Amino acid sequence: MLRQALRRKSDSDEPAPVSGRLEHYELVTDEHGKPIELGRGAMGVTYKAFDVDLRRLVTLKLISERYLGDESARMRFLREARAAASLRHPNVASVFHLGRTNENYFYAMEFVEGETLEKLVKRSGQLEVRLALEIVTQVAAGLAAVHEQKLVHRDIKPSNIMVNLEPGGAVTTKIIDLGLAKSLEEPSAQTAISTPGAFAGTPEFASPEQFAGVPVDIRSDLYSLGVTLWEMVTGQPPFRGAPAKVMYQHQQAPLPLEQLKGVPQPVVVLLEASLEKDPARRLQSPVELLNALRKVIDAVKAHRTVTHQCLREIAQQRLGASGKEIEILPNLRAAIADWRVRLILLSALVIGGGAILARHVFFAPKGATPQVSANSSPAITAPDKSIAVLPFESPSDTKNDTHFADGVQEEAIYQNAILFFDRGLAKEKKWDLDEAMADYNQAIELNPKLAYPYEHRAAVKERKGDLDGAMADHNQAIQLDPKFGLAYRNRGNAKRRKGDFDGAVADFNRAMELGVNFNN
Repeated sequence: MLRQALRRKSDSDEPAPVSGRLEHYELVTDEHGKPIELGRGAMGVTYKAFDVDLRRLVTLKLISERYLGDESARMRFLREARAAASLRHPNVASVFHLGRTNENYFYAMEFVEGETLEKLVKRSGQLEVRLALEIVTQVAAGLAAVHEQKLVHRDIKPSNIMVNLEPGGAVTTKIIDLGLAKSLEEPSAQTAISTPGAFAGTPEFASPEQFAGVPVDIRSDLYSLGVTLWEMVTGQPPFRGAPAKVMYQHQQAPLPLEQLKGVPQPVVVLLEASLEKDPARRLQSPVELLNALRKVIDAVKAHRTVTHQCLREIAQQRLGASGKEIEILPNLRAAIADWRVRLILLSALVIGGGAILARHVFFAPKGATPQVSANSSPAITAPDKSIAVLPFESPSDTKNDTHFADGVQEEAIYQNAILFFDRGLAKEKKWDLDEAMADYNQAIELNPKLAYPYEHRAAVKERKGDLDGAMADHNQAIQLDPKFGLAYRNRGNAKRRKGDFDGAVADFNRAMELGVNFNN
């Protein structure tokens, strides 16, 4: 069954007969009067067209003729269009119309200038590492949007990626085909158009789990993107040959690292992390890949090496509001969380207080008479200066001492808030949403001026279906930190789900200004 499915991947689908116009779209023709075909996907054929109403070029995708009599295939085509229409991201081609003319089902999406990555690699042989990493970064940003919609693309490959190289050196990359996209929330019976367990994808770029016919998630797309990066820097995918051979190699064979001779070491480490055969050992999300890419790009520029452990630690880090990696603070928090370190710090406070007391008792100027409070026992004298020790209440009336006590107490509260926040992150990652919510609430109660607990509480509320509550937390996070780029992006997604498209666009624009789309 699998071999038959793999053989079918090489069969060409004939496009349905098309006229010169479908609704208000006119097909663009070549010098021979033939419609200009842009590509073929799993479900249909794409053509270059012109929107006569809005006076702009568009891409029309028509369902393949072989599926016209298949009701389940037509429903799949409609789901593909709706899945693509649900995505609004600079690195994913936008879908804005779904139509039917006679027997033709079609949808319209933005026309993307440039060429497919497949053509670019064939023309160039292999790409410069810097360009390859930029392309992967933008595709990963697009996959983050796919992941947020709980979709899996299942066919990430160079022919499904458009690249536009501008004269000034800028590059724009877009994912253009969601023909095999599958919702993680839909039963497999609703998304399958062929026999359950059959292969879906392109063998050279498919993940090991795709060949196994088991359910896949976003980690499968990250594997395919890793294969795509491999082809960009070497000019060929790691495994080639007959479909059955390629299937075996993806599932069993070690990576042919000898092909990477001359590729910078940090890129090799990234490829190894992306192409682990066990999904649990790969980078786990597009966000983790984006974190890792920042480290790799910096290391390549500085001609440094990167260890596998370092790359994974960087990938799993949360980002600060500025988008920079927080490397020192987590280590400091971990140290403070250790009871032995806390005991040493407390001892230092006590010893320091004792030293100050001893200085005043034993080294006071001769003739000085200790002052006795009217409310104190005559046997107990109080120094003219004091130090605040737990519970951080200063017995002194001296203003500076009071500020010192307040500072120590504020730092303790801050650290406790951070500890609750960190524990909430761990629980959220384990999908223990109720306990994560409780920890975020505690962090906010301890320190309501921290923006991050609000933003992560918003994410939990969205997953629990409380979109209004999530919106309130997004607003609060942005109010506390107006340069919190991730909060703008997430609030934009929430506004889009609520139908506030103008507000969503404004937030996405602000997030782009803050560098979120490509650096987060």
